Formats: sequence, structure tokens, C-alpha cells
Amino acid sequence: MNLKPLAIAATAAALCGCLNTATPVEQRIAQRAAAYVELTPEQQGRVRLGHIQLGDTTNMLWMVLGEPADTTTRSVPVAAWVEGADPAEVAAAGERELETWTYYRDSSPWEGGPPPPSPAYQPGAMFVPNPPPPPVRTIKAYVFENGVMVGMDTRTEAPGDAP
Repeated sequence: MNLKPLAIAATAAALCGCLNTATPVEQRIAQRAAAYVELTPEQQGRVRLGHIQLGDTTNMLWMVLGEPADTTTRSVPVAAWVEGADPAEVAAAGERELETWTYYRDSSPWEGGPPPPSPAYQPGAMFVPNPPPPPVRTIKAYVFENGVMVGMDTRTEAPGDAP
């Protein structure tokens, strides 16, 4: 029996399995497949690319970014969103429930690279600032009302900054 074709087929199958490893977004899509198939083709494409926009749902954000680091829920007056609203109207309008999903990413503002141009430049040398810059935290917050995104915010802060 010639085992060479069988070995080639097994190697090809193993390589295809390694090359077709699902990305984290694809893994999360598989976990929420029922919600994914209900999206329009345009929304499905944006989720696969990791693009989020106002009007997206909590399921869409979860498929793109995964579980949030923090979630909070708060009630705000409905008319408080209208600039210059009359206080009596605010009281009569009631409140709306908002949920905020927050994600954090810590990184260095300097990720390495070639040294800046100087007379002491040596090809192949890595430049390390002395002292290195402090890490930076990127905070992304997404606000939902009834499961639909109505606001988003991104900010950065250095360690020790007040939240």
C-alpha cells in the first residue's frame, strides 16, 4: 500500500485546519449565530470587519468586542436630552433607562521602532526613550437604550488620572 498520498492528504488537512483558525470576532459570531443571521447583509459585513456605529445593537457590539469590562445602568429624564427643556416638562416626561458598556485597553504610547535620526545612529539599533513614557489607558464607552446604541465615547488617560 502506498502511504505517500495518504500522508500528503493528512498534512494538507492539518495545514488547512491551522490556516482556517477562526478570529475572535468569528468565534463570537458563532456563539450568537441566531442574532447574526437576523442582521442585514450590510450589518453582517460591518460586524465581520469590526465596525460599530450608532443604531447597532448590544448583540452586534458583543460580537465585535466581546464581554464589556464594566456595565452600568442609569435612569435619566427624557427631556433632559433636549437643550433648554422646561423643568416642568422634564418632570412630566418621565425617565429613560440607559445602559453603558465600557471597554479598557492599556498600552504604551511608544511601541518601539527605529531610533530617531541623529549622529549617533547605528543601523539595526532599537531606540528606547529614557525614561520610557508612561502607559496609556484607552476607554471606550457605548450607551444603549432598549438594546440599541444611542451614544459612544472614546477617551485616553494616563495612570493616576481621575476617572
